[in-house]
Amino acid sequence: MTSRPSQPEEAVTGVDRLHPRSLRFQSHRLSGLIRSRLWLQVLVGMVLGIGTGVLLGPSVGWLDAEIASVIASWLALPGQLFLAVLQMIVVPLVVASVARGIASSENSEQLRTVGIRVVVYFVLTTLDSSTCVARPSTSRVIWSRAW
Repeated sequence: MTSRPSQPEEAVTGVDRLHPRSLRFQSHRLSGLIRSRLWLQVLVGMVLGIGTGVLLGPSVGWLDAEIASVIASWLALPGQLFLAVLQMIVVPLVVASVARGIASSENSEQLRTVGIRVVVYFVLTTLDSSTCVARPSTSRVIWSRAW
């Protein structure tokens, strides 16, 4: 048996590089984020965003309403792009995880039951979203009666 040289506790080992989701890797990464004060950066960004919104808003009157609207739409663009990218990532992940969970079932009766429930849920949510677009005030009534 060969002995391994001692490494510092926070050093990332070869095993952690192979399995980046291990707890040791995640705790090392989390402590790095805390040391770099990511939480403080997020809070400062929130305060700056709120301050910018208040200063460029129509209540202050520094800018004409039309110019403030154009500036606001340009400032909102990165946030809208970020949310669109998140939606593009989340939807396939959810669908894949549901499909994998259903496929891992060994009981065909359970698979049939879960499949029927998923189809019914899909149809109900599709109907709800289409009624929200057509008549926004009636969608809550439909859901309260359905459940």
